[in-house]
Amino acid sequence: MKRYALILLVIVTVPALAQIPADWHQPLGEQEKQSTREIIEKLRQAPDFPKVERWNLIVNAPENSQINAWETNKQVFVPVEMVRFVKDDQQAFAFLLAHEAGHAKQEELYGQSCYTARNVRYSKFDWFRALADVAGAAATKGVTGAGTALANMQKQVCEDNADAWAVKFTRGAGFDPSAGMRLFEKFQQLHGTNWQQLAQQFSSDHSIEPVRIAHIAVLISHKEQPLDVPRQSTSVSQQAQSTSRNDAEATTSESGSGSLSGEYEGQVHNSTHELTANIDVVVSREVSAFAGCIAIHRPLYGSGELSGESREAQVTFAVSSLAGIIKFSGQREGEDIKGTYTVLQKDGGSQVGEFELHRKTNTLPADFNPKKCPNDFTVR
Repeated sequence: MKRYALILLVIVTVPALAQIPADWHQPLGEQEKQSTREIIEKLRQAPDFPKVERWNLIVNAPENSQINAWETNKQVFVPVEMVRFVKDDQQAFAFLLAHEAGHAKQEELYGQSCYTARNVRYSKFDWFRALADVAGAAATKGVTGAGTALANMQKQVCEDNADAWAVKFTRGAGFDPSAGMRLFEKFQQLHGTNWQQLAQQFSSDHSIEPVRIAHIAVLISHKEQPLDVPRQSTSVSQQAQSTSRNDAEATTSESGSGSLSGEYEGQVHNSTHELTANIDVVVSREVSAFAGCIAIHRPLYGSGELSGESREAQVTFAVSSLAGIIKFSGQREGEDIKGTYTVLQKDGGSQVGEFELHRKTNTLPADFNPKKCPNDFTVR
């Protein structure tokens, strides 16, 4: 088996923050380096895996970059502190490396960084989420806010796309792609702790949020990932105008029974614990991707923001909630959606069950905001 060198870079900087254990700053031991090599070698066997020029394990990285990872010019950089941060979940570490390799794959496709490429193709999910952010920013901060949101759209798309490649690579290499959800949830859980500032750069670079975690769950539910390829160079504004026009046409053509938009009510039955609860769902503007809110009433939990996709009669969506990640998969029958769900708990456990929804109306509540969904503290 061919061996691939892991290059140790030493960067002169000020002493690391005290919150990070002192031994985390030391160069990796032989066992740590060997396990990292094995993960990389397995990933390299995955179909379509890019040619990563070098894997760099950094010693004495700047304080604000120690709990982080990044890719530049087809080289992947991982500080030794980050390796230790995920040492208890090697599957999550594999997803992290696969995600950064996803950015290297983007460079192969676009000939440059995805962040600067002019021929990046946005998926329906990306446009739906990004345009919602632009509209929300415009409503709260006017033209300046909308401009800032527009500038962040491409970064967001590149991160979502790298997640799609990571799911493909980890699955193809025999790893568990759901470890990506655990990885990002681990960073979410740092909010409000002493570690929050240490991980701030990673959270900022990687846009950690519930919708992204739910998006990974949706990606995992599909055997074939919706990976984009380069197309003729088109500016962001031109793509936005074209996509907005196409979405408007699709929404019009799918009105009435064809569109998923509207309010739903129904029930979920948890087969693991033999419990049943009422649920309310609101789904906003839908083409192939959609977003919305779900309220799961007692005695069950799982309320929050949802995102998903519909392909003909198949409807798949996921929710990132206090209960964990909930993946729903169902079939559409007229005004009804029926199917099954799986709960991926934060402690590593799982639960299963069935659900059914019936549409009450195809209009949205006047105060509906997909960014302000109810949670398990507000739903009873």
